Amino acid sequence: MVRTADLKYGISGLKNHLQYFLHSKELGTTGGKLIILYHGIDYRNSTRYNTRFISIRKFEQEIVLLKKHFKVVDLETLLHSPLRTDALEVAITFDDGYENNYTMARPILEKYQVPATFFISRPQGCGYDILWADLIDMGVNEAPDEVMIGGVDFHKIQGQHRNSEGLDLKTLCARGSRTFLDEVYRTFLPYTGFMQKPEMAPYWKLLSEDQIRDLSNHDLFKIGAHGLMHSSIHLLSLEEAGRELSGSKSILEEIIQKPVNYFAYPHGVANEDSVLLAAGLGYEAQFLANPSNLEHMENVYNRMGINPFISARGQTYCFHHRHY
Repeated sequence: MVRTADLKYGISGLKNHLQYFLHSKELGTTGGKLIILYHGIDYRNSTRYNTRFISIRKFEQEIVLLKKHFKVVDLETLLHSPLRTDALEVAITFDDGYENNYTMARPILEKYQVPATFFISRPQGCGYDILWADLIDMGVNEAPDEVMIGGVDFHKIQGQHRNSEGLDLKTLCARGSRTFLDEVYRTFLPYTGFMQKPEMAPYWKLLSEDQIRDLSNHDLFKIGAHGLMHSSIHLLSLEEAGRELSGSKSILEEIIQKPVNYFAYPHGVANEDSVLLAAGLGYEAQFLANPSNLEHMENVYNRMGINPFISARGQTYCFHHRHY
């Protein structure tokens, strides 16, 4: 049976694909600026474990089309250059810090001489080698149908652990305290058989310190911070938010021996308090990934995430219009 959501995405993707051919000569000619957000690359364009990754083949197709139709620049240039009216300037970013950014995306970016900024989460700084979201998503099949976290029972319903109010565990993790997240890790880490399967590595394995240094030392690439535990900064106490912001900055600066002055918000959302806090800690630019009323604030920028359900040409058409 075809799911309604899949059918909707399929129809929308087909329309965008056709629009590319109808309007290809117009693409990129209207001017403006666009920051593009990727997360990860895999071999198969699978959405089984998340809906943030695209295949290495599709990624290369998109890079070729970006170079063909738009003016691709590094993030710093895009932020500080005058607004062009004759071409759409685009800059590429990656969030989370997956190893596949290094092993799969980097060679393609080098091949086409395309710059990128990598915003990296470092749960390793808290003793963990995997992001909690991937631990839950990939460990759910092995985990018991019922788990207790923070004194609350969660029952597995349609592949997700939910509390009695129907809230799923991942939603609560995004705004959870460090204590809550530690308990989530203790609960799910025994169910990590997927970590022993090499074919699963692209979906959870994070960049090593050596890989981060190598990216940082490359002329095309820049490193930014993305928090320690991938928590929603604006939903934390100011004390915990400060630890996330300052901790990720200091850890990355220690690794690359360079200033880390850009911060991308996990889950793409911030508020005025978090923006002011981050600026006070030395972040010169901050990046979102959702519609926001914060772009009037100094040095706050939105980004457009990719859609794994549409073709590379359809995606290029959407980049041109800066919406889906």
